[in-house]
Amino acid sequence: MTISGDFVPSDGRDFGSEPAYPTIFGIALTPTISGVLVAVLGIGASAYLLLNQVQPAWNTYQTLQAEAEQKENQIQQRGNIQKKIDTANKNLEQAKQRRTEVYALFADERTLDTLLLDLNRLVNARKAKLSSFTPAPEPATVVSDGSLGPAVNGKLKRKEITVNLEGNYEQTQSIMRSVERLQPLLLVKSFNSQLDQSTQKITVDRRGRLLPVGRPETNLKTSFKLQALLPLSSEEAAAAAKPPAQ
Repeated sequence: MTISGDFVPSDGRDFGSEPAYPTIFGIALTPTISGVLVAVLGIGASAYLLLNQVQPAWNTYQTLQAEAEQKENQIQQRGNIQKKIDTANKNLEQAKQRRTEVYALFADERTLDTLLLDLNRLVNARKAKLSSFTPAPEPATVVSDGSLGPAVNGKLKRKEITVNLEGNYEQTQSIMRSVERLQPLLLVKSFNSQLDQSTQKITVDRRGRLLPVGRPETNLKTSFKLQALLPLSSEEAAAAAKPPAQ
């Protein structure tokens, strides 16, 4: 069967016409435009989420991280400070120990009281004679004349004692060496030794002749000043440190 004439769709649409799309503000929302809009909306939503959720959280994290680092640095600094304090205390104790050892070398009132006995013992042990032992009448004075070096000024005081003894050369030499080894630190000043007299031992033989025995023995008279050095007390050190009154 043959049908002639034009075919007209029942819904009234033409095959050549474009499909209808929704429009916004006069713009047809084609699939392409709709995809772009969806993408733009996705970017906007991401930006909104970044600004309102992620960024504040990140800022909070950064703040907490900085605070944690600051606290860690403070703890480390406290540890370093404690180490420095411990080192300083250790150095202080070592300095006190060295000061005690150094002070033990100096004289004190007790060693000054026994110095005469010690010196007399040395002289008698060598069969010499201690003629005199005369401490200066004034008390110990603070060293301030630079005679022991400028670094010692105002830090030590000294007591002077005049000593006179008699003996031969060997006896005198042995005594002076022993004085240098005495426990308190003593300085020998104004040393003077002079010939006193010579003695010669003699014997008489069977014929009545006088014969010398050994070598002549020369006696020496020796005098010197002993300066005993003493550390200052706390009160004396404070007084010595004060500047002179104008």
